[in-house]
Amino acid sequence: MDDKRLGWRIMIGVSASTITNGMTSDTGTSDIEVFVPELAPNGQGKPVENPDPVEFELENPLEKTSYKGKVPKADLIKCQYMGGNNVYVPCVYPGEQVWVLQYEGGQNSFYWLPIGRDEGIRLREHLRWFAMNQPDAVEDTNKFHTVSEGNTYYVDINTNKGEKVIRLHTCINDGEPHSYDLEFIPEQSLFRVYDNVGNILSLDSANTVWRMFNISGSFVELNKTDITIFAPNNITIQAGNNILVQAGSKITETAPQYLNNSVQQTQQSTTWNVSTSTGAISASSMSITAGTLNLTGAITCSGSNFTVASASGVVPVIIVFGSNVW
Repeated sequence: MDDKRLGWRIMIGVSASTITNGMTSDTGTSDIEVFVPELAPNGQGKPVENPDPVEFELENPLEKTSYKGKVPKADLIKCQYMGGNNVYVPCVYPGEQVWVLQYEGGQNSFYWLPIGRDEGIRLREHLRWFAMNQPDAVEDTNKFHTVSEGNTYYVDINTNKGEKVIRLHTCINDGEPHSYDLEFIPEQSLFRVYDNVGNILSLDSANTVWRMFNISGSFVELNKTDITIFAPNNITIQAGNNILVQAGSKITETAPQYLNNSVQQTQQSTTWNVSTSTGAISASSMSITAGTLNLTGAITCSGSNFTVASASGVVPVIIVFGSNVW
């Protein structure tokens, strides 16, 4: 197929090479060998491997000399990757159809592009689609910019062994205050989201662990059946209605100081033990009701209204003030 308007000859060929990670394993480049039926009408319809060379002899009648040599006979054409919106060269496998392009005047220069017809024969591949993120420049003497992670937003998909990943990436070269990466790493059973300053959210599926932490030291971990929350400064829990805290065994609170600012507090316990080196209870009005109430130690009761009663309203109530028992 010839397109005279563009000056290109466009053909369909069949790849004889493999590219899975940006280059062929044998040449280390993005060049591939392609069988093009349109250019090899006597071919068998498939690539010819290691064909026998053709011998030739050239004579120069003026100098009465001759030259003998051999040229390779092959139905394969070496094609360069033409380029596209992909940091890595597209993957291609033997037997996969590709576009072959030849520019008029460049008889020995061929280029290739993927068609996307034969993905079913592929095994593993590495693809990266990118969008350039170059800042505006009034006077930019260098119009060509090398494509890199630092100047592109991209999506990266790699299914090669030992490198399996899906990554979404942003960069910070055009005024963005932060960059972000989202990664799925199946071979390590990991998922994570992180920025360029060290804040991270991760899931370790193999060990059943969620982790979230920031560069200030705050940390949340869901580790199997345990949950850990830590903050270098404050933790605030607030609800518009109720907060319910339940424990199957024990609730332990440890702090240099405990403050309870409640309009009304109700303590319902089968057994309630309070042990402290120094304790103070201050209230304008306080009522304590118990079946048996023991108060022991240096106890000071003060206020305009202080009532202590048993479940029956009178006894048994034991109040010990120093050596005196009431």
